[in-house]
Amino acid sequence: MKQQDSASLAVHELVKNLDYSLRLSGASRVLIASDKQGEGKSTFAANCLPLLSEIYNRKVLFITDQSANAIEGIDNLSSKDFAFLTGLKKEESEAQREAYMIELSKNYDVVFVDSSTLKRAEKTRLPKIIVDGAVLVRTKSTVGSKRKPVTEEILDKEIPVIGIVYNEA
Repeated sequence: MKQQDSASLAVHELVKNLDYSLRLSGASRVLIASDKQGEGKSTFAANCLPLLSEIYNRKVLFITDQSANAIEGIDNLSSKDFAFLTGLKKEESEAQREAYMIELSKNYDVVFVDSSTLKRAEKTRLPKIIVDGAVLVRTKSTVGSKRKPVTEEILDKEIPVIGIVYNEA
């Protein structure tokens, strides 16, 4: 079997497992997170979310900080799409952000949020969007006993981890 075929099969298996985890957990707003930059969150999203949409007929939205990270084959939003929140008082901004996310969630089977997306809540590493599941992306450098601040925060906030992706690249 060629290396490309092997990689393609691995991605398909990953997407199948992701779909299963989504169905099992019922999560409709999922954070894609890692404890270090460059661990492969965007690569995971770019490789898996279009297949999730195509193969499993899921209507998928990806929210990212950079419009350059938009993924072909699915709907995308960037932090610029939340510009209407600028200048609002904190409570009003939070309420409108949540109302907007509720409305978006009605139109999509699952909304994935890149963990670097939007401004962070005070004293947090997570975006100011309420999620009901998380996919953690890991590399060799973050597997083991080192402190994992994002993972700790996800666990402290009792966000269910619906998947862990180990990126060997």
